[in-house]
Amino acid sequence: MQLAASHDKETVDMKRFSSRVLLLVCATLLLLGMPLQVFVAEENEQSDVHAYTKLAAPTYTIIIPPDLYVPYADVTDTTLQLTATNVSLEPGKQVSVRVNGTGAAGAFQLFNGTASLDYELRISPAPLVPGDVVAIFTANGTSPFDLRIPDWTNAIPGPYLGHMVFSISYHDSP
Repeated sequence: MQLAASHDKETVDMKRFSSRVLLLVCATLLLLGMPLQVFVAEENEQSDVHAYTKLAAPTYTIIIPPDLYVPYADVTDTTLQLTATNVSLEPGKQVSVRVNGTGAAGAFQLFNGTASLDYELRISPAPLVPGDVVAIFTANGTSPFDLRIPDWTNAIPGPYLGHMVFSISYHDSP
């Protein structure tokens, strides 16, 4: 009888040890952010499998054109591009880039003192208006667009300066 009691105690101790090891392994996996499958069921019942996954935060880098020089009286298109790198997004999400100028109400204008010069931004042949989306990214890539100064007629000679304001947003894909 003494031997049977000792065997039962060893079995209980082994079950406790196994439970603690399992708990330690599960806690470690949760802290490391690794996917963990959890099975819950009573004996002789069919079980459902539930998978819990911790997703890393989305990451992306958008590279915008630093500056641009357009020669006086040049009416040809100058191609610019936005570039997305290191893109890692959640499924069903996207990064959108909108553009505005620095003229009144976000107009696309360049300035030389008090003189101003309008410019256009285009994505194959459609012109953009201030606040339009100029690029959408779901992965690494580039998105070209064109800049054109269509009318130099009233321009005074000299340097013109202006800025484009890019707004970047992360949101659900439509």
